[in-house]
Amino acid sequence: MRVGRQVSLPRKDQCGCRYTKQGKRMRCDLHQNKYVEPKRPTYYPMSPERILALGKGIDDATAQAIFFFLYLTGGRINEVADMAPSRIQELQDRYVIRIKTLKQRKGDNIRRIPIPKGKAALCCENEMMEIVMRYVGGFSNMDKPFKKWNGPYGTRLYLRRKIPELTLEARVKTVTGEYIDKEITKPFHPHYLRHARASHLVDFYRFDTAQLCAFFGWKNPAMALRYTKYLDIWKAFSPS
Repeated sequence: MRVGRQVSLPRKDQCGCRYTKQGKRMRCDLHQNKYVEPKRPTYYPMSPERILALGKGIDDATAQAIFFFLYLTGGRINEVADMAPSRIQELQDRYVIRIKTLKQRKGDNIRRIPIPKGKAALCCENEMMEIVMRYVGGFSNMDKPFKKWNGPYGTRLYLRRKIPELTLEARVKTVTGEYIDKEITKPFHPHYLRHARASHLVDFYRFDTAQLCAFFGWKNPAMALRYTKYLDIWKAFSPS
């Protein structure tokens, strides 16, 4: 959804828009500039320390566990809502979490996500996983602790009631076409944590495109660019 104030416009047959032979619409000046405000900003990822502090500030154990689990696994909300404690394996140097990739219809729909443990953890994973394990430890292997909130839609609404909004650094395009960095307060959406985790995996653990695709279950390497937002990182890690 584009952000901006709309102005009243004439019908298509009364303006200067034209169409190519391939059917592509070439907008006239009036339709091209119908949004007089800047487009939606590009939000920068929070630091792991800020994410940890934000999660610790949640006063509900379920919402807190969902929040940290979303960040650690980089999972979609429907994947996390389907999680069962039996899919968490604790090893000596790491955790291995098996997430069901619900969007994938064919082949193996389980992706195995390693979460570093101990000294190998660079993004506050130790404290986050301690909170998650404390929460799921009270459930049997047959329970699905997050699904009781009526699946992914209910889980998302439940989490957003606990975190209504975030204040983030963002890159904004002004009406003059220039880009500036400023703080913006926006409604919290759980998918933001997936973007933040992708950037942190590159910044802290130097993940390449193949590792990012394996971690997030992407088939198209271009998704790494979309999530990390850094063109120089994409060029450095893209296969030759």
